[in-house]
Amino acid sequence: YALATFASTDFDASDFAATGLGYAEGVFAINAGQLTFTLTKTAFEGWAGANALPAGQDGPADDADGDGESNLLEFVLAQNPMAGGARTTQLTNISSGGEEYPALRFTRRIIRGDVGVAVRVSTDLNFGSDLGAVEISATPQADGTELVIVRSAVPYSVAPKQFLRIDVSQP
Repeated sequence: YALATFASTDFDASDFAATGLGYAEGVFAINAGQLTFTLTKTAFEGWAGANALPAGQDGPADDADGDGESNLLEFVLAQNPMAGGARTTQLTNISSGGEEYPALRFTRRIIRGDVGVAVRVSTDLNFGSDLGAVEISATPQADGTELVIVRSAVPYSVAPKQFLRIDVSQP
């Protein structure tokens, strides 16, 4: 990422520090009148290393603790990837405008780097039909996470049977 351009300078790359990256790492460089920052480790890679995930079980799609949740999902939900069973996702209902909606309440890591997070809602377990989701709130917590509530865009009166899930992805 080019952060600045300049004509002349007395500083060098070691004069700079990056903050707010979470587990991500990178290096600054100065070339041809530009200050650049290059990621050397994504937020997920840094987290996987910090949690000492075993070789061969340290990828985003792997499940190091065998609890049925991918490492990438556990990263996003700020869970311990080596200790299964700590569920931070709750199914609940939200009332709005005289209608009831199914909703998910979960903890989400704020600094996720390039990891995408989406709640999907469908009338079937194959998620062939997307009903849409509405993020109601994201309340920051002191530990670098946020408490998130996302509801279906469609009330129970229109679609009485609905399924919700959290999808995570990397580019």
